[in-house]
Amino acid sequence: MIHIKKNSIYYVLLFIFFFVSYNCTVYGMFISKYMLLALVILSIVIMLMLNLKTSKIYKKNAIFTVILMILFFMYCFRNRDISTSIGNGTWFFVCFAMVFCLQFSQKWIKTVESVIAIFSFEHLFFTIFFMIFRDFYGANILPLFHADAGYSDLVNQYRQNMVAGFTGNYGSNANYLIFGFFLFFTKCFQGTGKMKKSNVILCIIFFIATLITGKRGTAVFGLITAIIAYFIMNKDRFSSKMFKFVIIASSLTMLIIILSAYIPELNTVLNRLTQSDDLLNGRGDLYDYAIKIFFENPLLGIGWGNFKYYYAANFNRTELVNVHNIYIQLFCELGIFGAILVSGLMFFSFFRTLKIMKCNTEFQRELRFSMVIQLYILLVGICSTPLYSLEFLYVYLVSCVIPIAVSTNVKNKMGDYIE
Repeated sequence: MIHIKKNSIYYVLLFIFFFVSYNCTVYGMFISKYMLLALVILSIVIMLMLNLKTSKIYKKNAIFTVILMILFFMYCFRNRDISTSIGNGTWFFVCFAMVFCLQFSQKWIKTVESVIAIFSFEHLFFTIFFMIFRDFYGANILPLFHADAGYSDLVNQYRQNMVAGFTGNYGSNANYLIFGFFLFFTKCFQGTGKMKKSNVILCIIFFIATLITGKRGTAVFGLITAIIAYFIMNKDRFSSKMFKFVIIASSLTMLIIILSAYIPELNTVLNRLTQSDDLLNGRGDLYDYAIKIFFENPLLGIGWGNFKYYYAANFNRTELVNVHNIYIQLFCELGIFGAILVSGLMFFSFFRTLKIMKCNTEFQRELRFSMVIQLYILLVGICSTPLYSLEFLYVYLVSCVIPIAVSTNVKNKMGDYIE
């Protein structure tokens, strides 16, 4: 009889789940969306059966479930994406469903990093490969995206020396790479007192690859996140770690300066930061219009995801764009009550994760990864769309459920569950 380890099952299920977010711009080309949806739904059902079979349901599970239901209702209520095509909301629904299943057990947590590592290396490979073989990319890969709504933007990105890898947008590629950077960044702090050289090297490689994409917001906020997280994880040894931080930062800066002489793509982010006349990249108009809509609909907003339709209609645009600031967009679309609820839950989850990190040692590295991802989303949300993009949302929500699963199913040193 063949015995299959439960960890292997979790690995496969999470691989299918994250495949959706890490390849959301390309899977329609090589695999039927309906086939993939069927696999994801099957994985959700199996995950629920595995977790409920061996776990008890606690009050915290009920509270978390109610919160998920409220958030999903807010997502669906007056959402024009769903009214236009039910398929537009399907991938968001399966994300909520999987997160619901994951809360009932902690046994899947240690497989998350391995799965994310696979997809991180996937996009690292394509970033470097297409950077080196730029002509091959332009002749054979770029045309594959000709049917996408953002194809003209992708062409412009290619002409401006930005690297989208095997995705439909350089921003998506940068997000995947920065998650890989965070993964190996947290692996550098394993409580052993020494950093593995391989983790440090991979951490540097992923950050340099992020710079190569040319996405300045991702690189800048990714670096700010790493700096803040570094001191959070070393706050008990702040003075001694400050010197090491200065040495590491100086060395990395020198390395990037040296490499930029041989890799022109590394200069793209710096040039966009120093030579751009508009650091907001034209988003000031988006912010102004979103604020105007909020004052016209202050209580309930206009409905999740609907800003892009209002903006396109008002300014006679064919392209659908979000505000690129989740806080302004939440107030615009959900009104004051919904925006305070959603943003409040995001900050609560982050500080709750910090508290659980102090009480649990078994999942310390995974909790640190969760903390870093949540911190990054809170920061990059100032200039991006992490709540509206699959490549952000799947990793973010799983990061949020990690501390929930730990606090519900793992006892602390005193033998009690973490409150």
